[in-house]
Parts: sequence; structure tokens; C-alpha cells
Amino acid sequence: MQAKFLSALILVSASLVSAGTQEVPGEVYFCGKNNWVAPCKDLIFELGRCQKAATFLDGGAQIASIGPNNHTVCIGYKSANCSGSASWGFTFPGDADGGVASGTNFTALQSLVCYDKSL
Repeated sequence: MQAKFLSALILVSASLVSAGTQEVPGEVYFCGKNNWVAPCKDLIFELGRCQKAATFLDGGAQIASIGPNNHTVCIGYKSANCSGSASWGFTFPGDADGGVASGTNFTALQSLVCYDKSL
């Protein structure tokens, strides 16, 4: 009886964990190499607030893949304070090749601001 209860508890716990992976506006996935290769980090930004790119990956690693979730749109800038002309726009599923294919190489990305896509 105790084994059946434990098995049922594990099943319910696993369901709750997978149900807790709901996307939220402001969530962006970054990787230091093309095609989502590590080092990678999943961050949730305060919407409408400028974020400095040097803080996205540990040790200030170069960003090569950027992927906002389906509820987020982000604007990238060459300046450190999200000023001047926007240089990049990122929407789901993102950009996995550092902007090379689109001709917008984002090695110069210095800052990013993200918004709720539904607004």
C-alpha cells in the first residue's frame, strides 16, 4: 500500500513540475555559441527596462543565440543604455546564428529592452 501511494505521489509531483514551465512575458534564452550551444542562460527581464548585454551570460561571454519566448519581443542596441537607433529586433523563435544569415551580426549588441508581445 505504501509503495502504491509513493508511486502516485511521484507521478503527481512530476506533473506539477512540468506544468510549472509556463512561459511569461520578458523571458529570453541566450547562448554563447551559434545554434543554442552552451554556455546558455534563461533570463526573465523586467518589461520595458534596459538591460546591459554584458550581464546576460556568465563572465560577460559573447552572445551568439538569442531567443525570446512566444510572449516577448526585444529590441537590441549598439549603445549600453538602449539609446539611439534600434539595431535588432528579436521575436520567437529568435536568432540562432548571431545574426549572420539576416545580415545583422549582433556581436556589437550592448543592450536590450523587452516588451510583452500581446500589448
